[in-house]
Amino acid sequence: GSGDYFGWTVASTTEFSQAPRNLTHISRSYRSFFVPVIPVPTVDISDPLNPDVLAAIETQCASLGFLRVSWASFPKDVILNAHDAIRRFFDCDPTIKEAVTLPPSSSHADGAAPRPYKPTGYRGIPKMYNGEGRETWSCIRPDNKDLSDDPFYTDFGRHVFATPPMPQVLWPDEEDVPGFRAALTAYYAAMDALGKVLFRIFARILQLPDEEALLNLARRHASSMNASRLHPSEDTQGGSMVLMPHADITCFTILSHDAQGGVGTACLEVLHPLATLGTKEIEVEEQVVWVGIAPDSNEDGRSLLVNVGQILQRWSNDRLKATLHRVVKPVHASTLTTRRRQALVFFQVTDYDAILKPMVDTCDASERKWIPERMDAFTKARFGPVADTSMDTTEAYAIYNQDVMARADFVRLASE
Repeated sequence: GSGDYFGWTVASTTEFSQAPRNLTHISRSYRSFFVPVIPVPTVDISDPLNPDVLAAIETQCASLGFLRVSWASFPKDVILNAHDAIRRFFDCDPTIKEAVTLPPSSSHADGAAPRPYKPTGYRGIPKMYNGEGRETWSCIRPDNKDLSDDPFYTDFGRHVFATPPMPQVLWPDEEDVPGFRAALTAYYAAMDALGKVLFRIFARILQLPDEEALLNLARRHASSMNASRLHPSEDTQGGSMVLMPHADITCFTILSHDAQGGVGTACLEVLHPLATLGTKEIEVEEQVVWVGIAPDSNEDGRSLLVNVGQILQRWSNDRLKATLHRVVKPVHASTLTTRRRQALVFFQVTDYDAILKPMVDTCDASERKWIPERMDAFTKARFGPVADTSMDTTEAYAIYNQDVMARADFVRLASE
């Protein structure tokens, strides 16, 4: 047969009959290129504990680990306002943006200077991928009030939360970026509210006796929010990698892209769920190791992308998958010389003192033996090597991802 595939007229579809499973769309994302993408379903969670909703989410999270969610009272205006504020901030003069960074002489209790804004070409942590063409702004708990009377934050949590006179969040001046603080605080609150719903959904999927069981581990979490802008035309280094392959060290991650002049998910790729590295079990599939996330089919943009993190994979005893993904520069840069990728990412974690271990048992005799870890120790063990300037970047990320892929396999994957 013949047909029209995202603007391409195909005389015969016979050649597509052997296409990898799960690759059901061919997207004309870049001029003169076919780019394989994988469709990600949108699940309506207006009735979050509905059996059909739970089944749809479990099915998707047991395979790819990525899905989109939407609901009746979707906070579209909150999301649009946040992206508008971030866009205006990134468009500011560099001196304004770089002022939103404490000098090295300032530090948290652990001696680390907070750098909420990281400029294009920033090399604060050598060998990390935050190269030319990419800039970020991040924060932790912008909604927190005065916590000076609670030892959880001020004494035991000094390695996570700021203590006076250190500000919890460094904001740009209101005169420079009007409404920035209000817009980003509202966005964080909306993601925090969605996180509570997702915790209850996953507790029900795992058939825990208490649907608050997961949420109870994150009542005083230190989840971070990161805004990033990738503008390939500003890059002078060459190369294609922006962020190394990784599976988030989160419970789950919630992501939105700027729909106004942005490229959406065009730069986000996931490891093909059928790509079995180092074997000959598959033939066609092994030719496509990385696939892009298909564009959002919702014309009004009323959805958010959610992916399973390593903590949720651990809680589920490997039933739910934290899939490796990466951010790359466009296949053909000419399509993005005047466009950008702007993303807002909410990294949902637990309280820093929560013990992370499987919440369910399995009957699989070969199930791995998880070692219980405290949240802050879990994070330090995986992110610490990435921040270690003496370590090779690939080796560091192999440690970061060791719970989802054997180190040797990761090194080979990242080197291809």
